[in-house]
Amino acid sequence: MLQCFADRGTLVVPDSHMDPQSTVQFMCNEGVQLVSATPSYWRRLLMFSEAELLKRIPLVQITLGGEAIDQPILDKLRHHFPKARLVHIYATTELGRCFSVSDGKAGFPESYLDAAQPGAAELKVHEGELLVRSPNSMRMYDPLSSQHPSVTDWFPTGDVVEIKDGRVYFVGRKSDMINVAGSKVYPIEVERVIRVIPGVSDVRVFGKTSSIAGELVACEIVANPDQDREALREIVVRTCRAQLNSQQQPRLIKLVDRIDLSSAGKTLRTRTP
Repeated sequence: MLQCFADRGTLVVPDSHMDPQSTVQFMCNEGVQLVSATPSYWRRLLMFSEAELLKRIPLVQITLGGEAIDQPILDKLRHHFPKARLVHIYATTELGRCFSVSDGKAGFPESYLDAAQPGAAELKVHEGELLVRSPNSMRMYDPLSSQHPSVTDWFPTGDVVEIKDGRVYFVGRKSDMINVAGSKVYPIEVERVIRVIPGVSDVRVFGKTSSIAGELVACEIVANPDQDREALREIVVRTCRAQLNSQQQPRLIKLVDRIDLSSAGKTLRTRTP
């Protein structure tokens, strides 16, 4: 809001209950040029809106944040809005904005771990977790909060990452980790495999309580309108068997019409009994 006011722009806010098609029509009518939203919010807009209507939005910049950004959503946005600048921002409640990436690729360059700028956040990876030290970090938690401050000035973000070919990729949130008979499974890793299967529009992976294994991997899948659901289920099973280890493979697969989002526009990963 402050950025909008400082730039003398007009802040346009759609109704929270507006359906995707109406939201896109609203953006067209208002001549929206810059949009800030989560990847999950954009997936829903792209999935349930007419392609021709999407092209009419005069977008100059799309800013993504709030969740890990994968390559498929960046590619889809580039396809629908080839002239718009794509930016994904990493920020936390405790630290504010830490860094941004605008090269059209998921993750961020490994060089960010070694190139802290004056007044900017510093990054490092410790035991697979991203740590951040920022001059903008808050000083303490509310005493009544269940959270506790870090014993050092390096803040543990709870984001698990991996470094591959000079790029740092987000594997998942430690809090989202599914414990399958002692093995750690991160939903994002499973979703990356399923999301690129032809016929899959969207997917949500989450943990489901099991009396034997502790938890099992479950998933909800939204199929393309012209896709046979049972055929897609078989393809998903075969693909997961070929590309994922036994603990990562979904044991429960449900075809749904849509994936529910939180009030912040994020994919819900609440475990179910």
